[in-house]
Amino acid sequence: MHDLAIHALTSLAQVVVHLADDEGPDPADVKAGWGALGIFVLLCATVAFLGYSLTKQLKKVDRAKADGVFGEEAAAEAAEEARLRQQRIDDATGPGPATPSI
Repeated sequence: MHDLAIHALTSLAQVVVHLADDEGPDPADVKAGWGALGIFVLLCATVAFLGYSLTKQLKKVDRAKADGVFGEEAAAEAAEEARLRQQRIDDATGPGPATPSI
C-alpha cells in the first residue's frame, strides 16, 4: 500500500512539472469573445433576478409576521384552538370506554 501511494505522488509530481513547463497559447491568440460577454451578462441578470426575488419573499415574511401568521402569538392561538377543538370532540363523544387497570 505504501509503494502505491509513493508511486501515485511521484506520478502526480511529474504531471505538475510537465504542466508548469508548458507555455500555453500565444497571448495574441487569446481574446475575450462575444460568447463570454453573453455568459457574463446572463449571470449578472440571474443574480439580479435572485436578489429581487429574495427581497420580495422577505417582504412577504415581514407582512405575514405583522399579521400574526407566525410567531409566539400565533403559536399560542394555535395551541388554544387545538385545546378547544379537542374539548368539543370530548364533549360530543362523551366519556370513552373504561380501560381496565392492570
